Amino acid sequence: MSDAQAGITRLESFMRANEIKPAHLARSSGYSRQHLMRLRKGTMEPTRRVMVALAEASSYITHRAVQVWQLFDLGGEPEPEGVVPPLRTCPPAPRQSADSASWRERLREAIDVSDRKHNAIAREAGITPATLSKILAGKSHPRFSTVVTIAHVLGVSVGWLLGERG
Repeated sequence: MSDAQAGITRLESFMRANEIKPAHLARSSGYSRQHLMRLRKGTMEPTRRVMVALAEASSYITHRAVQVWQLFDLGGEPEPEGVVPPLRTCPPAPRQSADSASWRERLREAIDVSDRKHNAIAREAGITPATLSKILAGKSHPRFSTVVTIAHVLGVSVGWLLGERG
């Protein structure tokens, strides 16, 4: 069994122990159920990006910190800071007006600090510039996987972006 498949086995055990349904993990990670099924059957090896997304989604669903290296063997040692952004427990993407405002303010701040144009950030995040504008205006509530991608593109933690204290 490869290290990646051993990681998938650990992920499945984690899912069973925390009563996470595959459909919920798929929806939260941004990958299809078919993609996850191929990973579980061993017909596809997970990439680092998939591993990070699955760990982030697991953390999001359970509201507990789940590190990539806890599920997948990335060489036996935790990743050094800055290689893979730290995964932390974070609340769901806010949908209330007060919380939404603070999340949007942090997103704007991260965009301003990045000193890049909205079009470039949207393209890197795999969304349209119009979608990014709607998110900033509070007219669109992105999936958690989109929030994770935007955070990675901007070089900030998901927890910080969503207003996690600590």
